[in-house]
Amino acid sequence: MTCRQLATYTALRVSGEVDATTSTRLEAELSRALEPGKPIVVDLSGMTFLDSGGLAVLLRAHQGAEQRGHELRLAALDARPARLLKLTGMMAYLHVHPTIQDAVTALTATEQHLAAGA
Repeated sequence: MTCRQLATYTALRVSGEVDATTSTRLEAELSRALEPGKPIVVDLSGMTFLDSGGLAVLLRAHQGAEQRGHELRLAALDARPARLLKLTGMMAYLHVHPTIQDAVTALTATEQHLAAGA
């Protein structure tokens, strides 16, 4: 996993399998990524497997971001992990986007919408 603080959002890249042995590391990285108070885009293009424990981590991070008034966007999900999100109905809830650029565009649109309403 790699995490970078960019000007308008935090970028987290996840690779490999996210299962019972690695989900605690993902949870720690997501928790650290939430600290600066920016939206987070999680690049999942390198994630090859996701189990229920990893899904629970993503759900907790999503809820934590919402509670802090931030957004968590997932991007570029491989077909195998995407299957779990589809089967559980979490695909739309977790704001999954086909590409990183789509996720960043969605963040920008949300920020503009919020600024217009303020």
